Amino acid sequence: TRYWRDWSSDVCSSDLSRVVAYLYGHDPAFAVEMGKRIFQDEIDGNDGHILFGEFAATMKHCSDYIAYLEQDGLVKENWDRLLKMTSWLIANYDHNDDGLVENGDRDHGYLWCLMIGEDTNFPRLSETHGDVIVIENMQMCQLFQTMSACSTRWGLPGGDWLDGRAHKVHSALEGPAYDPDAGHYYLIYRASERRWYHSLKGINEYSRELDVTPYYAALVSGNFSRGARVAQYAQKVLLDEQVFPMPLQYPPYTWLVDNPDDPDNGLLYHSPYMFVPGGCWEESYYNCVRAWSHFGLVAPVYEAIKRRSEAHVRDQDCWEWFTQNGEVGNIARDRYGISASAHISAIIEGLYGITPTRFGFSEINIHPNFPPHWAGKPVSIRVTLPGNGFLKYVYVLDETSKTLTLTVETDKQRTGHFRLFVPEAIDSVKWNADTVLYDGGLRPGGGSFVLLTRPFKNDRLQIKLATCASKGLPARACLAV
Repeated sequence: TRYWRDWSSDVCSSDLSRVVAYLYGHDPAFAVEMGKRIFQDEIDGNDGHILFGEFAATMKHCSDYIAYLEQDGLVKENWDRLLKMTSWLIANYDHNDDGLVENGDRDHGYLWCLMIGEDTNFPRLSETHGDVIVIENMQMCQLFQTMSACSTRWGLPGGDWLDGRAHKVHSALEGPAYDPDAGHYYLIYRASERRWYHSLKGINEYSRELDVTPYYAALVSGNFSRGARVAQYAQKVLLDEQVFPMPLQYPPYTWLVDNPDDPDNGLLYHSPYMFVPGGCWEESYYNCVRAWSHFGLVAPVYEAIKRRSEAHVRDQDCWEWFTQNGEVGNIARDRYGISASAHISAIIEGLYGITPTRFGFSEINIHPNFPPHWAGKPVSIRVTLPGNGFLKYVYVLDETSKTLTLTVETDKQRTGHFRLFVPEAIDSVKWNADTVLYDGGLRPGGGSFVLLTRPFKNDRLQIKLATCASKGLPARACLAV
């Protein structure tokens, strides 16, 4: 169906593109209908304006759809609509041409980034026309980068303009929108005050600074040191401060609705007229997990997924939902699978480390992030890929033989970018029966990676871990496997 509320949240549904790729890759009709929903139901074909006011969500939908669904033909058919949308966005919301889109005429009295979660952290605002929502511009940066790469790859028009805009928004985000003292990006810019702000109550369970920012810093910014610092900060929030990057109790936030003026109320959250209990904002959870996974921070990946899984077991479902009358119950006006799909995406991409490189799955990143106590037991996964393809792998870390083995199988030859964490001492790396050279990299927090790129269809990567005796190392130099 094309009815937009049937399967997509009007807040954020970008994780559905990922889940469809992994679970319904054998059903191209579903992928096509999803593309029509994103390109045609969210973007006006005449002038390109975004129909539902959720600019960040639409930009994320487009970026993820292009990267995951392998619907090149549909993207090309809607290329003119995408160009109109990006042109309309810049013309109407970047009035000072500094690379960052502003709030403009949306959401008088409060900003989109403050609507859900941040309403407990920030006072009511006025004169928001020129204010800048940083995380929204992070989504825009990713879209411009993705579309610029599409233009180059397929020879589509607008490439120079898209590349220029990508560089412009990136420079703005990495310049004034970044706080070097905090090691984190700001949340908003208040034009009337000429001042950048973080959450006034600090980063907490409901903070939007744990939403897009970790993903952007790790996978879009191109700045390794900044990305690692943001990921390590998010790790500290979870492991040391015990703040989960997405509330574990439902409903986790409130949908804001029209309310009377309340001059005595300094914070939006306190108004008794404004809310409808609800949920489905899981992107902060997924984005933190992806950032941790990117930098090989295994402990927070495992802890976050474990805690979310425990919450699903506790509630006996994977749904988040809301009712218009404010009642909580199993029968609701709308039910979304956002919680389930974000959780599945976090497991596949964060824990098992399976992601497309840029466009589809002809090239695949395989970066396992398994906790040490899983050693000695085979860990396996099989996922569907677009075009009725599949990927299966089995990972075994054998303490007795001191070997780490990854066996990979797919339906056709693909290129794999493998990254496996190992103790510091390595005896040899073999691809099937052949000893091979490999690249290495240090992991933040200690340890190292084996990095290898190979075409594969049914192959085996085996790493032999050195003993202290074989390398002439003191015992303290050999990490316990």
